[in-house]
Amino acid sequence: MSDSVKYPPQQGHAWRGDWKERIRQLLATRGFSSMKSFIALDHAKSFEQLANELGPGDVAAIQLQWLLLDEAHAAGELERVARDLFVRTLREHIPDGWPPKSELAARKRLASGLAAWSSSISSQFPEYRQMAIGMAAGVLDDPIQDRWMPTDSGESIVLDIFRRYWKESA
Repeated sequence: MSDSVKYPPQQGHAWRGDWKERIRQLLATRGFSSMKSFIALDHAKSFEQLANELGPGDVAAIQLQWLLLDEAHAAGELERVARDLFVRTLREHIPDGWPPKSELAARKRLASGLAAWSSSISSQFPEYRQMAIGMAAGVLDDPIQDRWMPTDSGESIVLDIFRRYWKESA
């Protein structure tokens, strides 16, 4: 019986038992020593896509985000990972690029994505809550070129956004 039949998606199976250890084992069986090495393979994939690749029905996207954030915090790389998460979230929520202010439905998806991004960070690190929420709100009003789509976390616009809003001493 395949894992997707044994543990169908959206049934809560991802949360059974020691999910952190289960994900670490799934990573190890695929030759990855960390979440960082797993996500480095493709910067364009959403965490939902990565979760489905790693263990359909057995892994939730938010679990991957939380493990990655924990790894990053321990390694002193939280900002870099927050940028990566930011880019993946934008690519998932606004696939046609940065929406003009006149496209209300797309702006709503953008706001939803930014809220998801800030929530993911602040749920793991409450001390970053106000900064993440402020950053998400501020980015909505930034004069970003229509249809811009980040390719990776080192892109100049992403770096500029984080320079203006991200404060490590949150």
